[in-house]
Amino acid sequence: MPDFTIAASASTLTVTGGQSASTTLTITPTNGFNKPLTLGCAGLPSGSSCTFGTAVAQVNGTSTISLSISTQTLTAASTQKHSPNAPLFALLPLALLLPMKRRKEFVKALQLGAAAFILIAIGVGATGCAGGASAPASTQPTSQTSTVTVTAQDQGGTSHALKLTLTVN
Repeated sequence: MPDFTIAASASTLTVTGGQSASTTLTITPTNGFNKPLTLGCAGLPSGSSCTFGTAVAQVNGTSTISLSISTQTLTAASTQKHSPNAPLFALLPLALLLPMKRRKEFVKALQLGAAAFILIAIGVGATGCAGGASAPASTQPTSQTSTVTVTAQDQGGTSHALKLTLTVN
C-alpha cells in the first residue's frame, strides 16, 4: 500500500521571542506513494504562526520542505498563570458576614472588614516595592515551551504527524 513518512532535521527548536525558528521536513514515499500533501501546524504558542516552503524533490524520491515558525516577544505578563479560584478567595471574607442577624453588627463587621482589606492591600503594596534593580514583572523575559504537532495528509485521508518541541525565550 502506498504511504509516506515524515521527519524533521531538528525536533527541538529554541528561539528568542519575536524571531523565527526553522527546521527542514523530509517526506519519504514508500511503495510508490506520489500524492500531493497538505501540511499544517497545531499547538503553536499564542501569536505564533507556521509557514511551509516549497517542496524540493530529491533524486532518491524524497522531498524536503522548510518549516519556519514565527513567534512573538514574550513578557512575564503574557505567560503568567492565574488561579481560576482567585475571585472565589476574594469573596470568602463576605461569607463570614452572612450569619449576622442584626444590622448594627453587620455594619460594624463590614467596617472592620474594609479596614482589614485596606491594611492588607497596603502591606502587599509595600512588600512589592523592595529592591529596584530588577525590571518590572511585565517586561522581564520568560520562557515558554510548547509541543507543536506538524501534520501531513493526502486527499485520500492518509495522515502522519510529527511532534516538535518549541521553546520561546
